[in-house]
Amino acid sequence: MKNPLRLPESALSPIQSHVAEFGQLSAESGGFFVGATDSPVITSIMFANGLGIERKHGGFAVSAKAIDVLFGWVENQGARVWAQFHSHPTDAFLSAIDIKYGFSVEGFTSAVIPRFSSPPRDSNQWGWWRYEGKSWQRITGPAIVRNQIVSVYTFGEDGVL
Repeated sequence: MKNPLRLPESALSPIQSHVAEFGQLSAESGGFFVGATDSPVITSIMFANGLGIERKHGGFAVSAKAIDVLFGWVENQGARVWAQFHSHPTDAFLSAIDIKYGFSVEGFTSAVIPRFSSPPRDSNQWGWWRYEGKSWQRITGPAIVRNQIVSVYTFGEDGVL
């Protein structure tokens, strides 16, 4: 199945650096991809960082309050959360926890970045899934958009920076 997202090339290095920073501490990390409501071109990366963010080996969680802050900010921008991403220590797969507690919303995309201490920059080496027909379906990596700047933010219960 084809991935509808279009990811700016400028997003790849910040994501790789963020994942590696926490991966070298043996902790999972992640964030969300945001774009216009009517276009799957990603314009912002929202890294989960701050109050309400839990990281550990084998786990990454974002509190309901931090999610509320994120989605409220995105709505105020007239934008949409298109997908989420997080890292794993070894392989790119949806774990039982990812399936049970992830955003199982029709049309939502989830990416898993493998080898968190030294993650690949190439998004085709990440695992990509889309929630379709009440289950997660494996999809291809997104098309890469060249010459587009992506905005980078962090969020947590304490706001968006």
